[in-house]
Amino acid sequence: MYRRKNKIILALVLCMVISLAGCNSTDSDQTTEITAGEQASVTDADGSHAVKNNVTLTTGSYSDKELDDSYDEDKSTLIQCNEDKVQIDGSGASADGQTVTISTEGTYILKGTLADGQIIVNAAEKNVQLVFDGIQIDYSASAPIYIEQAKNTYITLAENTENYISDGSEYATDSSEDAPTAAIYSKDDLTFNGSGSLEVVANYNNAIQSKDDLTFISGVYHITSVDDGIVGKDSVSILDGTYTIESQSDGIKSTNNKESDKGYIMIDGGDFTITAENDGIQAETLLHINDGTFDLITGGGYENGITTAGEGDMMSGNGMRGGKDMDQQMPQNENQEGPPDAMTQTTPDHAADPTTEATDATTSESYKGLKSYVDVLIENGTFSINSADDAIHSNNNVTIENGTYTINAGDDAMHADQAMTINDGEINVPNCYEGIEGCTITINDGTVTLTANDDGMNSVNGNDESDATMGGMDADDGSTLTINGGDIKVMASGDGLDSNGSMSMTGGILEIQGPTNGGNGSFDYNGTFTLTGGTVFACGSSQMAQTPSDDSAQGYLSENWSSNIAAGTTISISNQSGNELANFTTAVESQWFCISSSKLESGETYVLNVGGTDNSITAK
Repeated sequence: MYRRKNKIILALVLCMVISLAGCNSTDSDQTTEITAGEQASVTDADGSHAVKNNVTLTTGSYSDKELDDSYDEDKSTLIQCNEDKVQIDGSGASADGQTVTISTEGTYILKGTLADGQIIVNAAEKNVQLVFDGIQIDYSASAPIYIEQAKNTYITLAENTENYISDGSEYATDSSEDAPTAAIYSKDDLTFNGSGSLEVVANYNNAIQSKDDLTFISGVYHITSVDDGIVGKDSVSILDGTYTIESQSDGIKSTNNKESDKGYIMIDGGDFTITAENDGIQAETLLHINDGTFDLITGGGYENGITTAGEGDMMSGNGMRGGKDMDQQMPQNENQEGPPDAMTQTTPDHAADPTTEATDATTSESYKGLKSYVDVLIENGTFSINSADDAIHSNNNVTIENGTYTINAGDDAMHADQAMTINDGEINVPNCYEGIEGCTITINDGTVTLTANDDGMNSVNGNDESDATMGGMDADDGSTLTINGGDIKVMASGDGLDSNGSMSMTGGILEIQGPTNGGNGSFDYNGTFTLTGGTVFACGSSQMAQTPSDDSAQGYLSENWSSNIAAGTTISISNQSGNELANFTTAVESQWFCISSSKLESGETYVLNVGGTDNSITAK
């Protein structure tokens, strides 16, 4: 809402002018700008996050062995745990007190309770299957399950069993890169399958972690972690299952930022309930969701959303953000606490995560629901996201193919530094700071209903600070906002649709209610607003109101009223024969309206009825 009005004022306090060509990514999480035709490096300028995605998978890659949770008890080795004693029936495993080491390929069935003991897999280039058949392991000194060497390890949750793994708050191991940092820790590929349940309580750092690929086929998981819940360095692939995660950092994440075909998360289904102090699900290169049910709460929820202290619209007094991430922002008011450690987080020495490639001890905080540093692609699913920061975020592109979304966000409901594309879906946003943001926003179909404390939709080339340096109050920065279809309803306290570049509409239904303050408008664009199709109704403040460009092919009606029109007033348009062409009701007190429809012809005169009073009006 503030961009056009405050550019000159903001430019006075900035020390340099940024000239942007194309839609450059300038999120505070990512400093490298990628222009058309440029061969991006795998990581950003400081090497902390990926900026390139070469993942070619459209679904998770699941081998026959990963899909097969069967085992033959007669051909398996039984590891029976009895508190401080271990009995082994079969070959391939040995016990030294309460430490069990598995050294050869095979299937190992774990039963009973192991008090302060550890299972180690040290079988180089071998396939090992661990069957959790009612096993409980508590180990205070290191990872209770430590896969030191193996080609592939498969953890099968036996049918109708409950299994439990927990660690201590301090590990008696060295701080080298290879030291375990999770209750279930693997240095090689790790797969979970089976129909039983597993509870993991991580008191030291992460709950389940693989330094290679981490795959979940099925099962029921209850995870509590003082840091991340599920971490796969190269990838996390989930076919199905039920996941309840409470983490003091991220819920699910992949961390490889060095290889552009890795660092992805692929979710094909499952039920996810995640309460995370930081991000709910975070990928480096690609977050691809094909289906599933997701209930995510991050950073304490949207009520902990934070805006920049001391900033505000000069005319309306509404708050503004200082940047895409909320790393350096303050709570909305002095009586409201922000997310934990809202400025920065210093990673404790004992919780140093070797799968995180960044070497800085102090990292920026993020409280997003679904996040990727490069691309987010959602094919389908049911999503309930309550986030202190953006609900869905990418430093590059976000594509929504379908799905049902209920979003409450402290910042943007959906944000892409580059292209934000919505092809279909049902999107409901009761609360957000801004609704949909990107350098290019394209809506092709779907239902979008959102209420925003600031702009409903905002296309901007660059971040919020750099947009103020575009060289003038009405500079066209090259960003675009395009509506080709869909049923869109926006209730905005800031601008309804705001483009620092141009807008276009070719089809669909667009209804904008608000703003009511004089420092904003239902439409706010710096370039042009080309209207060639669709149905439009907008009402709100008249002071900053803009209408479609004069060369638009479709006619429209617009008028300022001498006195405010109350909320709940019916506005209808009829032709000279008395046939009603359009009918709308104001949801906010309004000084201005704009109506457009394919039924309107420029230059023709129509009957405008406002609250029962007829007037003549000519279409432009």
